[in-house]
Amino acid sequence: MKIIVKTIEGGEQELAKELQDLGIEEMEILRRAVSFNGRKEQLYKVNYHSRLAIRVLVHITSGEVNDQDDLYKLCSTIKWTDYFDVDKTIAVNAVESQSVFNHKQFITYKAKDAIVDQFRNAFGKRPNVDNKDADVRINVQIYKNNCNISLDASGRSLHKRGYRVSQGHAPMSEVLAALIIAKAQAEYYDTIYDPMCGSGTFSAELIMRVCNIPAGYFSPNYAFQNWKNFDADLWQEVLEAAEENIVSTDKNIYCSDQDPEALSNAKSNLVRLRPFVRRFKMKRQDMFAVERYNPGLVLLNPPYDERIKLSDVEQFYSELGTLMKHGMRGSMIWLLSSNMQGIKKIGLKPSSKHNLLNGRKECKLLEYEIFDGKYSDHKAK
Repeated sequence: MKIIVKTIEGGEQELAKELQDLGIEEMEILRRAVSFNGRKEQLYKVNYHSRLAIRVLVHITSGEVNDQDDLYKLCSTIKWTDYFDVDKTIAVNAVESQSVFNHKQFITYKAKDAIVDQFRNAFGKRPNVDNKDADVRINVQIYKNNCNISLDASGRSLHKRGYRVSQGHAPMSEVLAALIIAKAQAEYYDTIYDPMCGSGTFSAELIMRVCNIPAGYFSPNYAFQNWKNFDADLWQEVLEAAEENIVSTDKNIYCSDQDPEALSNAKSNLVRLRPFVRRFKMKRQDMFAVERYNPGLVLLNPPYDERIKLSDVEQFYSELGTLMKHGMRGSMIWLLSSNMQGIKKIGLKPSSKHNLLNGRKECKLLEYEIFDGKYSDHKAK
C-alpha cells in the first residue's frame, strides 16, 4: 500500500532518517511529508514509533474532479464496505488548493454522501458521522483538478503523546521538540540541559528518544484498529518488540525553570518518564544564576515576547548571549526563537541556521558551538 507520513515544515529529512531506522528503504520526500510503499507491519510501526509524524495516511485512489458530480463518482468507485463496517462512525477531512471548490465543507459533505449512500444501498442503514472522535477518518485532498482519497491510519494527531497533562502558557509542539532533538543528535551527549523547561516538552521528548520509548507508548490507540483488515496479533507483536527495546539511561539530564507554575506543569508531564532516567534533576532555578554549566548539550526555547512577555527584549537576549559565551563554554546550544530583533542581540555567530514553524509562527533554529579556549586549539582538537 502507498503510505504517506505527514510532518511539520522542515522535518522531512529527519523523518526520512527515522523511517530508515524503522526498516523502510525506498521512499519519496515531499513537502511536509514522506511517502513509501509499505506493508501492514510498517504502517503499525510508523504510527507507534515515529516522533516526527503528525499523521499517517494510506492512499486509496486518485482521479480528476472538475465539479461536484466528479467528486461524488470518484468517491463511489471505492468499495468502502471492504474497509470498515457500517457500525463505525466516520469523519471526512478535506484539503483543497486552487480547485473549483471554494469551500472545504462542501467537499466534506459530497464525499460523505457518496460513502453513506453506498452503505445504505448495501445494508439499508448508514454509518453515523462523528467529526470529533470518529472511528474511521477519510482524507480528501484536492489540488487544482486532481483529487487524492486516503484513509487516515492515525485518527488523532500523533503529536498527542499521552504524557502531557498540563499545558502551561506557551507549550511547544511535541513534534517540533522531537525534531530539534533529532537535529541536535542529543543521544550522543552525556550531559543535557533544559534550563527554560516550561511545561517540560524538551525533557519529555529527550527521555523518550534516548530510552527508545515509542512516541505512542502512553496512548497506543489508532484508527487502523477500526479497519476490517486490522491484524490484532501483528499489532501485539509490534507492541511487544518495542517494549523489549526500551532502556533506562545514565545520561545527566537537568530540567529547570524560574517560574514555579511552569515547573509544576513540567513535573506533572514528566512523572511517568522520570523512572527511566537514573540521573535526572529538576528544580526551580533562574538560568542566569548559574555561573558555569558543565559541557554538554543545551536546548533553549526562550520567550518570543508574545504570549510570554519580556520587560526588555534586547536586554534579555543580550544577557542570554553573554551567558552562552561565558557560562556555557564547551557546549553545543540549540536555540529556537521567532524574535529576530532579540536574536541579533545574542552577539554570537551560529554554526547552522534552520527555518521552522512553531504553530504558525516563523522561527529560526540556531546552532551555536561554544568552544572553550582558543579557536585554533578547538579546531585542532
